[in-house]
Parts: sequence; C-alpha cells; structure tokens
Amino acid sequence: MNPVLDRLHAERSTVLDQVDSVTTDAEANDRDLSSAELELIARCHSRIESELDPQIDALEQIERTRAVHVARAPSPVPALIPAAPASEPDQIYRSYAEYARDVIISRFDQIAQRSGVPRHVAAERIERVVANTLSADVAGLIPPQYLTTFAQIIDKSRPIVQTARRVSLTSGTLSYPSITQRPTVAKQTTEKTELSSQKMTVAFVNVTADTYGGTGDLSWQAINWSTPDALALWFDLAAEAYAIQTEAAAGTVLAAATVMATPAIPASPTLADWMTALTAASGVIYTASRRRPDTVFADVTTGYSIMGLVSNVAPVFIPTGGFSLSSGQGNIAGLNLVISAGLPAKTVVVGNASSLLVAETAGSPVELRAVEPAIGGMEVGVIGAFAAKITDAGAFRKLTIP
Repeated sequence: MNPVLDRLHAERSTVLDQVDSVTTDAEANDRDLSSAELELIARCHSRIESELDPQIDALEQIERTRAVHVARAPSPVPALIPAAPASEPDQIYRSYAEYARDVIISRFDQIAQRSGVPRHVAAERIERVVANTLSADVAGLIPPQYLTTFAQIIDKSRPIVQTARRVSLTSGTLSYPSITQRPTVAKQTTEKTELSSQKMTVAFVNVTADTYGGTGDLSWQAINWSTPDALALWFDLAAEAYAIQTEAAAGTVLAAATVMATPAIPASPTLADWMTALTAASGVIYTASRRRPDTVFADVTTGYSIMGLVSNVAPVFIPTGGFSLSSGQGNIAGLNLVISAGLPAKTVVVGNASSLLVAETAGSPVELRAVEPAIGGMEVGVIGAFAAKITDAGAFRKLTIP
C-alpha cells in the first residue's frame, strides 16, 4: 500500500462528504443551494478535478504496475489489500486508510474503475469487518424514561357537600332546633272579639352521624423507596374513596326526602319541558317554605343531557342559562346546576341548598398512622364522621322522570 495514495483517497472522501452534507441539508429543508454553498461545492470540485484526481491517477497507475510485477515474481509478496491472517479472520484492515479506501470504492463506480477493485468486492470486505451494534446489545446503556405523574385522575370533589350548608361535627349526635308550630294572625271579626291565637312550639331534631373509614399497612421499604411517595398516594386514594362514600350519602338523603313535583318530565324532554318543570317546582317550593330555590341537583347522565338541549326559541322572561363542559359548572335559569355522581340515576332535585345540612368532623378524612417496628411497617388509615339532613322538607322538590 502507498501511504500517499491512501492519504489522497481519504482526503477525496472527506471532500465528497462535505458536498454530500451540503446537498443533503438542502434536500431535507426543500430549498435551493445558497451562494456560499455553491461556492463551497465549486471549491470541492476544483480540488478533486485539478489536484487530487491527477495525483491519484498517477499513483494508482504505479500501483497497478507494481501489482503486475508482483504477480509475475516467483515468490509471493503482499497483495494490494492483503488477506487477513488465518488466526485473526476479523482483522481485514490494518489501518483506517485501508477501510476508508474500500468505502470510497464501494460508493463510486469511477473510483472503483480507477482502483481496479470491483465495488462488490470492497463492499463484501466492509460487511465482513463492520459489526452491527443494536439497541438490544447495549440495553444497560439505555435506561427507561420514568414519569412521576399518574395518567389517572384522583377526584376528591363533592359537589353536593360543597354546595350544602356545612358545620363542624364535634360529637356523634347533632341536634338543632326546628319550628314545629307557629303563632297565627287573623283578621278580627268585630271589635272586642277574641284574636287568633296559637302557641309556638320548637323541638330539637337529632341527627346521628355515621363513621366512614379505611385502613392499610405499608412496609418501610415501600414508603421510603417509592417515587412518587407511596404513603402520600395511599392517603390521596383513601381520601378519594371517602369523598365518594360521603357524597353518595348526601345524595341519597337529598333524593329520598323530597316530594315529587309536577308537571312530570316526558320520556323525550325538550328544553321547553325542562324549563316548564323547573319553574313549576320553584313556585311550589316558594309556596311551601317561603324560600327561593337556588340550585338544581342532577345525576351525571341527566345533567349533561339537559346541557345538550338547544332551541331556536328563547324564553320571554328568563334566560335558559349557560354551562361549561370543561369546568363542570353553570346554571339553568339562574339556578346553579350541580351535577354529581352521588345521586341515583334519573334524579333531578330543585331546592334551596342552605336547607341541606351537612355535618362532618373537622379535617375529614382524618389521617391515622401507627408505626410497627416489629415488622418494619406502618399501619395507616382514614376516618371521619359524617351526617346529612334536610332541615326544611318544603325547600326541595324532586322532578318526576320516567
């Protein structure tokens, strides 16, 4: 091998790579070559045609003459690209220049013709020496990407509870005064006749709270080696379960202790049907309790079906309302719409939210922790007392839905 020839081939390959890099970038960006890029290509072409190729041609001619001389010699001499020793079959190239020469020959017909080495021969030598390294071969160098956020939603919201009148519970039983009889006032029939009279009575109403709770046991390893924090996640999930149970308890009380209102909702209601039923229920509530309704409570399916109703006829006296699907908040005719999974299916209740009393232990659900040194763990739990009660039955009307 001629070291000068090797260097010239390597330089020619480098120049061609520069041209390839410029044209590949232009093609990838779907653009024309700039003036600077055209000037660079022109310099590369001039370097190859006027300087490198004449030297390469002359030296390759000498090498071909040398090869013919070696072939005619009686004793064997190393060939242009010597065969690898039998003991080391993978060592085809002794230097990078030899490998680069084969790469150039395998890529360009003109250079292959000048070198006297067919392209497929050079390509075969490259394939024999180049070992493919795949990602599976270096699995220890490619760590998995680990996200510390959950794809699922942990929902601790309680729409009904948050809307109701809330008080802190300090005992297992909550008592509140309820007016059971009111004094009367009537028109005096004639002078000096007895006026209307009726005594006032007030009684205590007792509400017994229910206790909701759950427990678990986590190892020391699970608590200290987890990312995200397993202990915090357990309490979040337990709080979600507590919220589901207490919201359902409030929804059950709201749906069971109300009077059915008329007119009834038809099987396939229109927007006008809902508006008629809501206004009728509001009037009945005001008559029965002197309270003005401020909220419509609805189960998820029915609530969203109401929001999907449209009409090209607007009510004359009141607006139909507006609701945001993304925030889950809105109103119907000025009444707050509260959609909750805690209500049974096909349940819509119109009422005054302050007449629904919700009592709960402060800070519920209360987090409980007990270290267990004997087994290297921690017993955890959540607990809370909860009670829901309608304080004025006249303040709610449940719409009749088939």
